[in-house]
Amino acid sequence: MAASKRLASEMSSKVIAPGDAIPSITVDHGFNPIGEVNMLERTKGKTVIILGLPGAFTPCCSTVQVPGYLSMQVDLKAKGVDEVLVCCVNDGAVMKAWAKDQGVDGSMITFLADTRCEFTEAIGMCIDHAGPKHALGNTRCKRFVLVVKDGVVKNVEVSEADGDPTGDNDPKGPVTAKTRVEHILTLL
Repeated sequence: MAASKRLASEMSSKVIAPGDAIPSITVDHGFNPIGEVNMLERTKGKTVIILGLPGAFTPCCSTVQVPGYLSMQVDLKAKGVDEVLVCCVNDGAVMKAWAKDQGVDGSMITFLADTRCEFTEAIGMCIDHAGPKHALGNTRCKRFVLVVKDGVVKNVEVSEADGDPTGDNDPKGPVTAKTRVEHILTLL
């Protein structure tokens, strides 16, 4: 754990970019028991989309983003994607309940909890705008997508704009489009 915290604090000012390796940070999967997933190890030897979302059960995430990836699994697999990791700064119990609510069991989508915000900090994707921080209560991650091949970032997309720091003012609009599955398919 100390190594994870050290790495997170060293990288927190640097936004992850194409060519960077995914940091070797552990996040949580499930609750009672809590499983641990090392993000670097999980992405080695395959093509993975990491979808960072500001919060579980939030309207844009639950009605557009996750359902979009679920509905396009065949297309994602055809483009060589092995897995979609949905990662939020929430606890494992919340993410487990949200996964059940979204019906991802048996799909290529896995919900992961960045409970301590270590992964989000390490890749420089913390929301720093006062509005979302006030509404969501604690530091959360931006709405982002990392396309990762064999542990190395190939593409970085972030849904944010002036007046729309979390990319959710218009779930079907151009800001959110940067991280919706339809755009990500064009990058593969």
